[in-house]
Amino acid sequence: MKKIFIGCCLLFSSASAFCDWSYVAESTGGDSYYIDAATAKKLGNSNVRVWILENYIEPLRYANIVAYSSKTLRQVDCLNQRHKILSNNFYSQAMGKGAAVHISNEETNWSYSAPDSVFAAVVNAACNRAR
Repeated sequence: MKKIFIGCCLLFSSASAFCDWSYVAESTGGDSYYIDAATAKKLGNSNVRVWILENYIEPLRYANIVAYSSKTLRQVDCLNQRHKILSNNFYSQAMGKGAAVHISNEETNWSYSAPDSVFAAVVNAACNRAR
C-alpha cells in the first residue's frame, strides 16, 4: 500500500510540474522567452492569463539570489498591447528547473510593449494562442 501511495505522489507531482513550453523569441542579450500555450486562458474580451518562462543567458544576481530562469504568470491586455505580472518565480537552473530561489506574488502595474520588442512578441503569442 505504501508503494502505491508513493507512486501516485510521484506521478501527480511530475504531471503538475510538466509544461509544454513553446519558444517565442530571444532578446538582443540572448535571453530566451517561452509560453505555456495550454495555460493561455481568455479573461473577458481582451485579457489573457498565461505562464511565461524566461531563460537567462547570464544568471540574474540580486542580494543572495542567483537565478538562471523564471516562470511568470502574466495578465496580457491584447487590445492595448500591455502586460502585468501576477506571480514571479525564480529558479536555480535553466528552463524553470531546480530549486525556487525566490517567489513573489506581488501584482505589478501595467507595462506597455515597445513595437518589435521581445515582449511584443510574447504578448502576440499569448493573445494568438489563448482559448
